[in-house]
Amino acid sequence: MENCRTQGNSAGDGGGAYLMNSSCIQNSLFSGNSATNNGGGVYVPEGTSLMGCVVSGNQAAVDGGGVYLTHSGTTYNSLIVQNQAGGKGGAIFANQGSKIFSNTIVDNQAPQGAGIWVDEGASILNSVVWGNDSTGIEFPESYFYHVQYSCADGGVTNGASGCITNEPCFTDPANGDYTLRSHSPCINGGTNDNVQTATDLAGYLRIMDGTVDMGAYEYLTPGSDPDGDGIPDNWEVRYFDSVMDCVSNACSDSDALNNWQEYIAGTDPTDGSSYFCITNCSVETDGYLIEWNPVSGRSYSIWAADSLTNSFTLLTNNLAYPVSSCAVEIDTTNRFFKLEVELED
Repeated sequence: MENCRTQGNSAGDGGGAYLMNSSCIQNSLFSGNSATNNGGGVYVPEGTSLMGCVVSGNQAAVDGGGVYLTHSGTTYNSLIVQNQAGGKGGAIFANQGSKIFSNTIVDNQAPQGAGIWVDEGASILNSVVWGNDSTGIEFPESYFYHVQYSCADGGVTNGASGCITNEPCFTDPANGDYTLRSHSPCINGGTNDNVQTATDLAGYLRIMDGTVDMGAYEYLTPGSDPDGDGIPDNWEVRYFDSVMDCVSNACSDSDALNNWQEYIAGTDPTDGSSYFCITNCSVETDGYLIEWNPVSGRSYSIWAADSLTNSFTLLTNNLAYPVSSCAVEIDTTNRFFKLEVELED
């Protein structure tokens, strides 16, 4: 199951979904679901997993407001936020060998373990557990569990097993943006052991700078191109959801421009009606008026030829946004014009 929305449902266990038979749910949203027992959003038992999902605003009357993990159930690369449990584990109740890897767990509520309630044998790795209503990570003193390379404001010791208690420095948590700011201590703070996915929750490469970041999101330097295809990764994710789904030399919208050309032009690679062109060419007293739709960060040049078999001659260049037209003084015999675009220096 992938790319689904499960909202406003209810059940005894697993208000949004109850996984079975080695199933895996990927890239899905669970929101506003409820359980009269455990697992308000999702119930994840033995051999099943939750990967790259958002679990928000769910409720369980007993344990696991967002997710109930048991018997080696696993959650990877997910955002678990604003869930509530009547008992233990506002975001996650985890026991008996369950795994919590590369998750961001924020603003959940429960009387015990508002972030995570950990029972015997559970493991937490490369995760951020911050700003929950009561203790971030809580566990019975007699039980055995692992927390490594994670950032939490309760339940870990700073410096022990790679864990930190420093503020994670989210970009804009008040508006639901839990990506990392450039000075976050979570950047390169994880361990590459047990990294399960090629991309993070936002679709960016999971390891950007040699070492994985803590939490569900890798920090991306604006305009950077870690996959080396000539297109910034934030542009690829904006239009294709993941850097893995954007092929630079492929045409995704049948307008004869490949994705790299669409990036250079500043057009939408998923919309065949969005393409780079001269929008108007009209005869003026002393020449021609050339018009186009400019895009921020681009610079334009105009070329002319008297035949398509002859070379084009540059008439003018460095026409930067927001310039959208240019009058060129040239005799008004038959002419062919070419408009070129490049990224502004």
